[in-house]
Amino acid sequence: MLNPHQFVNLILEPALRATGMYSLDAMYLMVCTIMVESKLTHLKQLPDGPALGLGEIEPATYVDSKRYLERRSDIRSKILNYCERTYLPENPTTLIADLSLNILIARVKYWMVTEPIPSYKDPHAQAEYYEKYYNANKEVNKVDEFVRHNQNITGWINHGETTQ
Repeated sequence: MLNPHQFVNLILEPALRATGMYSLDAMYLMVCTIMVESKLTHLKQLPDGPALGLGEIEPATYVDSKRYLERRSDIRSKILNYCERTYLPENPTTLIADLSLNILIARVKYWMVTEPIPSYKDPHAQAEYYEKYYNANKEVNKVDEFVRHNQNITGWINHGETTQ
């Protein structure tokens, strides 16, 4: 497992801030999403699924996100700049090695949702949001797992900032 404090402070928070997609609500949502999806460990879905990277982005989701970003040049430019890229890669397997791109595409998946992210102070509401908008496997309910991770991550996230 990656060191969770380093992941949050060196990868997730800087990427979200640099692209204008930061809030405490988003931080909790993203950390719990990543913990449920990959346990902050697996770079490819187990046992042999198609999802890639810590956010377990499926290739079809990556294509949808790229399509969305084509219409949102403001966000796309910030993501490309932060990831030091001139274009979004064609091959989704890039999401395995590029942690920043992977988490930003995962964040874009939520960004495309018109319903606001529930407060981090309501982990059950965030878990239901995750289930509705992110979890591709509707046969397995992951609400309890999401809530459990939420209870464990408080010390990982800097609460000195207000939500935006």
